[in-house]
Formats: sequence, structure tokens, C-alpha cells
Amino acid sequence: MRKNTLNRRDFLKALGGAATASAFFSTTGFAAGILSNAFTKIGKRPNIVFVLADDQRADMMSCSGNPYITTPHFDRMAKEGVMFENAFVNVAVCSPSRACFLTGKNAHEVGVPGIINNAQTFHRNEITFPQRLHKAGYATAHFGKWHLGEGEKAKPGYDVWKGFHAVGPYFNPTLSGTGEPKQYKGFTDDVLAELAADYIKKAAKEDKPFCVFVGLKAPHLPFQFPPRYNHTFDKTNISKPVSYDEDYVMNNKPAFENLPCNIKIREFVGGLKMFSNSWDKYVKSYYRSAQSLDDSLGTILKAVDNSGAAEDTIVIYTSDHGYSLGEHGLTEKHYAYEKCIRIPMLVRYPKMIKPGIRRKEMVLNMDVAPTLLDLADVPIPKDVEGKSWRPLFEAKTGKEQDFRDDFLYYLEGLHLAVRTKRYKLIEWPNTNFSELYDLEKDPDELKNLIDEPAYTKIRKRLKNRLEEYKKETDLRKKEELKIAEPYFIGPFNNKQEPELLKKALAISTFSGTPIKVSGKTFSWKKVQAPKTIGPNSLNNAKWIWFPEGEPQLSAAPGTVYFSRTISIPENNKIINAGLLVGADNRYTVFINGIKVGAGVGWESSQSIDLTKVLCAGENKIVIEAKNDGEKANPAGLIASLCVEFDKAAPLFVKTDKSWKSSKNKKKWINAKVLGKYGCAPWGGSKSGINIKKLCGNAASGNFLIGFPVEVQGKKDPYIRVMLTPARTPVTGYSNGELVYERGKNGVFDPFNFTLNPPLKSGNNSIVFKGKIENLPSLSINVSSYIDKVKIPGAIKSKVTKL
Repeated sequence: MRKNTLNRRDFLKALGGAATASAFFSTTGFAAGILSNAFTKIGKRPNIVFVLADDQRADMMSCSGNPYITTPHFDRMAKEGVMFENAFVNVAVCSPSRACFLTGKNAHEVGVPGIINNAQTFHRNEITFPQRLHKAGYATAHFGKWHLGEGEKAKPGYDVWKGFHAVGPYFNPTLSGTGEPKQYKGFTDDVLAELAADYIKKAAKEDKPFCVFVGLKAPHLPFQFPPRYNHTFDKTNISKPVSYDEDYVMNNKPAFENLPCNIKIREFVGGLKMFSNSWDKYVKSYYRSAQSLDDSLGTILKAVDNSGAAEDTIVIYTSDHGYSLGEHGLTEKHYAYEKCIRIPMLVRYPKMIKPGIRRKEMVLNMDVAPTLLDLADVPIPKDVEGKSWRPLFEAKTGKEQDFRDDFLYYLEGLHLAVRTKRYKLIEWPNTNFSELYDLEKDPDELKNLIDEPAYTKIRKRLKNRLEEYKKETDLRKKEELKIAEPYFIGPFNNKQEPELLKKALAISTFSGTPIKVSGKTFSWKKVQAPKTIGPNSLNNAKWIWFPEGEPQLSAAPGTVYFSRTISIPENNKIINAGLLVGADNRYTVFINGIKVGAGVGWESSQSIDLTKVLCAGENKIVIEAKNDGEKANPAGLIASLCVEFDKAAPLFVKTDKSWKSSKNKKKWINAKVLGKYGCAPWGGSKSGINIKKLCGNAASGNFLIGFPVEVQGKKDPYIRVMLTPARTPVTGYSNGELVYERGKNGVFDPFNFTLNPPLKSGNNSIVFKGKIENLPSLSINVSSYIDKVKIPGAIKSKVTKL
């Protein structure tokens, strides 16, 4: 960290005397050291404009050598600043990568293991670089995509917030946050660029520096674009990648066909199927969407230049990750392959950066936060793992510097990799499959060298480095615990709530101390563990998971059916059998014509015990899902079946029929039965806590439910609290502090509530408040490192392996 050598006397002199300094201190908060950076080597603190695309590949720029696309504004930035030719993300999924950009840390260390939905929260103890800059006196603004939880509400540390939570629409977006939600007309990225441009023009006239974060929409699926590009690339023949029809066996990837999350371009609903099974339509739609990004950058650059602040403004343009356009026969992101982990990275800062430099160093998404904090002379937290690019900017030539030798790639449950300047080792957790590539000889990652004797030393060295990274970043197994015996208070009414809530939250140890409110006595009571249903042992379990893709009925009324026949061998005793099922709306389950379960919405998802229902021979499972009723939703269904025999035996499955829509009863849509690597373990499960019964079968009213967490160690541990069902309001408290208001903005996702609560060393309390009519039953699960937290009475469910 660069130190300021200006002493106090010189500073006072520069301000024109003690009286002036006193007035300056009182109006700016300088006494806290906030503005000491005004006298760094580069003069006034820089303005910051950070522009982040969604799913843009590194090669989607003419300045990167793409022969098909024309991007004058990207090219201009490369000429006027620096272009990093080896920029990467260490996780190629929207939410985790954005967490890395914003914090400078690995995603698995900040509570973002995967996609963060509307019903979930970003790690509470993490502070983003715009928040840190805001605290240091910057004016801050956010426009566009966020995708790190808690809906569209404005996030702390921003003066202006106009955005959407996740993917968002391509046209006529409604932006929420600061002020009332407002719908804008036009192509979303055009709207966002104009809003950012207007803000830059106004902010440049103010005395304080500004930081603007722009989260663009393109070119994420479904690859839409403004009408002006309807016929762009019409006469262009865009070639398929060399690995489009890759022979996995010949390239030493025999298991590749059935690996988890391998999304085939020909099979995936968002692949060729979305584009009339045409490669031409698919790839050109992506290109047209990516082409629009250049326009957005042009609008923002024009605003910076016309504001008169260009000399003092850092502009960074990049993407949250790349994308697979048929490489290895795949589409989408997630993978540790080059086209997914490489990103565009352009930086313009006239005051410091020599124009037209192309740098070869490996730089990462998590370098952005420490770089910007460093240049703004704001302290970089000690636990930030990214590296500042200041020495690369200050280098007099483009000669490669000694900056980074390798980096870790990790996407929870799917991919684990280490990439050096030349080699890459990829491991697939829960499988015996690994990949090793010599990128110098094989940039398209075709030949898997994992078994080649000539690469034995390289393989061992990379494996050792991977193990070192696991230790350095605390990357290891996490346990999933079911909170079977939480503490409970209820029912109580709205008038009793304020006083009761205040007193109940003060009892952090959930003691039985009486709480008197409005003449009535309440106290925390421990809930008895619910009954176990479904299979407990998985030694000889056979799995099927269906379907791979959910059929959607967009308008009511409508019905979809799932039919599957399983054959149980004779002379095999069923020890345990269970069916886990849930749907967006109304569903009914039949086994051999007998109704065995039904429910409405995800709050009625359940584990159905089939031990005494299934019989030797053929058994037909039929699940009916309807999107009727007052609040009709698309009828999507998810289900998994587990059957455990007294001895090892195959479970035969007839796969000729799968999904069928009531609108086309003759046509069944195939649903793939995944192999052993496609099924997550599902052990014996506890039924949900019956809130209604605990409240004396009250039809309505409020309740509190919570549990203690003992943190063993000083560092805030990784902990995610998952609540089922979804789509219902709930309020969360950590150590008596309100930290979560689910459903306050009326937006719900069909997923679990997930809370990342702030914890402290020692004893903590997690409490949720809800309404009986919304949550008649409730399940609470915690994912964490068990050696760092202790939760009395919690039941281990499963272990997430690396």
C-alpha cells in the first residue's frame, strides 16, 4: 500500500492555515482520515466507471482478433488504455464471479457458492468496493444487474440504485431501488447506458469523486438484441469451433458424456432448440447481442469525455465470465474451459496508463477491487486475495512483469481446477474423472493428458498446488445440517408482537425465562424432532432423477403429466423407498393407480414413504401437475426416487415415456435419466416442523422460531441458513438485529430462502418470524464448516465433497 509522505504541517499550509483547515475538517470528515488520499502522487482521487457485461466472451471484440464482429468503442479503449490479453475469472457463473469482482476474494469464502436467487442474501459481513469507496467520500451509483440476492431493493453504500436483481428483461426494464420502481422503454442496455451517462455528467460537476457500477444485460440467453441489428451478420458465415463434434473417447475423455452440468448444445432447451435447431440462428443471435455492448460502452465513454473528467477517470470494461458456443459440443458457462473463464478486460486511465499497451500477465476478476481501492488510496483489507494492478499500470513498457503464476478455479460441487501460464488441471468432484491440458500445444483443450507418462511430474505438481490452494483459501467439505429441534414461541397477534419481539430477541440463549406481554406469558420452548421418513441407509440404493428439463405451461388452466415405470427384481426385499416431490402449483402422485400424495406449491413439497407401496415387478409412477387456481403458475415439477434393497440389485427403468402435456396428449417429451454422477445424495429426511400444530392448530397468527449457533474461532464462518418453503414472507434476525425481510418487495423465487447471517465469535442466535397461515410447516437447514460452528441438536444430512 502506498504511503502518503505529506506531513501535517505541509497539509495545513496547503489548506491556507489552521482556520481553513478547521472548517475543512468539520465539513468533510477529514479528521477520520477519509480524505488523506487527496495528495497522492497522481493528484486528486480518480473517478471510477466500472462496466460489466453478462456472458461476453473475451474474443467478442475486433481488437481481440475476432474476424466477424466490428467493435469501434472496444477498439478505442484498447488504443487509449491497456488491454489485458490474459484476463480470467476464477468461477464462471454470474453470482460467484460478481462477488469476486466486488470483494476481491474467492466466492466460496464470501458465501456465494453458486447462483444467488432473489430469496437469498450475499454474505452479510462482506463489504463491496463501492461501499468502501462510499465510506471514503465517493458518490456511488449502481445501474442494472446485481444478482447477489435480496431483490431489487437499494443496497447499502450507494447514493443511487436503479437496478434489477437477476437476469432481467431485454426490453422495457423496470428498475427498482432509489425511489419508486419505474419502467423505461427501449432496449435494456441502451437504457442503462443512458442512465449511467446522465449520472456521470452530473457527478462530474460535484466536488467529490464518483464511482459508477453498470451491470449490462447482454449477451445472456436468450441472446436478444435491439432492432438495429436484425440483419447484422446476415451474409456472414460464422464457423463452428474445432471441438464442436469432439470425439470424447479418442481425446481420452470417456466419462465426459455423462458428467454433471455438461450442457449439450444440441439437447439443452437454451441451446440449438431455442433457435429452431439452427447453428446459424443460435450463433448469430449471440453475436448480435454481443455487438450491442459496444454501443453501450460508446455511450458511457462519450459521457466521460464530454464531462471534462476523462483525465481523472478510470474506466474498466469487462464481463462476469465467458460462454461456450459449441466448444466440446457444449453451451452455457460453468466450465473451467478457456472460452468460459477468459474475459475481456480493458482499462483506460489517461493520468496513469500509457495508451495502446497489451499486457500478457494473468489477471483475475478478484483483482478489480484491490486495484480500485489502491488507486483511490483506500485501505485494502488484509484478507483480500486479489492483487492491485498499479505496478502494471506504472510499468514503462508492455514487457511482461512477474505478477501471477497460477490461480484456483472453483464452482461448488462441479469443477475444481488450477491453471498456470501453460497447464491446466481440472477435477470433477464426486467422480474419478480428471483432465490435464498443455495449453501451449493444445489451446483448444482437445487432448486430455491426464494418463500420459510424459506429464506425470506436471500432473503431480498441479495436484499439489491444488491442495495448497485448498488450505490457503479454506476450501474443504461442508456439512448440511437439519435443525430438527429449534426453539419456538407462538402464536401471538400483531398488537403483542413489538414488545414480545423485543424481549424474545434479547434472550439469546433461548432460555425458558417467562416473557409477560399484555397479560399473557410466553417463553422459548424447544421443538421435538419430527419423525424420520424415507430411506436412511444408502449402501445399496439405486437412483433416478427426473426430469432433466421442466415443462412449462405459461397460461392457466393446464396440466402436465410425468409417467415412469420401474421394475423391481423378484426375490429382492425393499428396505426403504422414498419419493421426493415438489411443484410450482398443484400436484398429485399415483403409484400403481393409488393416490399416495398431493400438495399445492413448493410449501407442500414432501418426501413420500413408498416402502410398503412398491411391489416386485412393474410399478407405474404418475405425477400430475396443474397450474390452475387463482394464482396460476407455470407447472414445473421436480422429483427424485430412491429404492434400497436388502442386497445389491439393479432397478430397471423404462424410459420410453416421460413428460406429456394435456395440450398435446399424443406427444411425450423425453426426460433423460442421469447416470450415477448426475444424482446428488439424498439420505433419510425429517419431515417439516408443523408450525400450525405447535400453535394449537391455530388458523392464523404470528410465531418465532430460532436456534443457537456457537462460533468456534475469531473469523466469521461460512454459514448458509436455508428455509423451505419458498414464496412466503419471513423476517430474519441475527443476534437480535434485523437482517432479512423476505417478501417485503413482493417478489418471490421458487427456491429456498437462504440467509447469510453475520455472526460473531462465541454464542449467536438466529431467529425467524413468520405467519402461521403462510408457513403451516417449515424446514430449516444449515450448510457450514462443522469444525467452526456448533449447533446443538442439529442432524447431519450430507457432506458436500470436493
